Amino acid sequence: MIIAETVEAVLSFFFPARCAVCNERLKESEELLCDVCRQEIRWIDLPDCPVCGAGASKMPRSRGKPDFSHCPTCPSRKRPVYFDRCFSAVYYNDTAAEIVKNLKFNRLFSASTFMARLMFIRMQENFSPIKFDCIIPVPLHPRRQRLRGYNQAELIAEELSRLIHIPLATELLLRTRFTKKQTELTPEDRYFNVNDAFAVREPELLNDKKVLLIDDVYTTGSTLNSAAKALKLAGAKTVIAFTFAHS
Repeated sequence: MIIAETVEAVLSFFFPARCAVCNERLKESEELLCDVCRQEIRWIDLPDCPVCGAGASKMPRSRGKPDFSHCPTCPSRKRPVYFDRCFSAVYYNDTAAEIVKNLKFNRLFSASTFMARLMFIRMQENFSPIKFDCIIPVPLHPRRQRLRGYNQAELIAEELSRLIHIPLATELLLRTRFTKKQTELTPEDRYFNVNDAFAVREPELLNDKKVLLIDDVYTTGSTLNSAAKALKLAGAKTVIAFTFAHS
């Protein structure tokens, strides 16, 4: 025990923890972000879109109130929506983007714990009491997962599963096509890029189940919608999509 504490003290002295956004040295009381950067995180303001979860400040106004019938990021304006509802914890501003990028590309795995904890707070404060049967992360194609070494959505889902005590199911939803990166495409192309890119293994295990579908960021909803379509066709009763951030 003494040796372990000594090693930790030495490592902390020579390799101090730094803020994932501004790279400033963290105080002992700070985790992942310094207090200044943490204040830049913006929670989704309520009421949010009852379909895609976009915050009220993104909505056009009608008689002084958010007009969700003209939500600018809602896929329901153009195509069928297969998830029953989407929620997000925070806005995808510069601070949230740095957290996501550090997890996806810099192997900062502690970011997934941080993201899941903010999502857990959002669930406690704003979710209707839904009893989920399982949590399913949006999968990567096996080739992309081999290149990256891990699936960031799965890491977030693992921590969230631990926090809310709902089983994690990582083997049921499969990505069957290797697709271009969504970030490289227009909103229209994103839909066709991931359309029918998912399938379900052992669909009988999802029959009449309530699924919490996890991803890191909601942009156009195309990936979540395609994944939810596969889950619904397999027999899932309810699919609630949930992301750390909403762009």
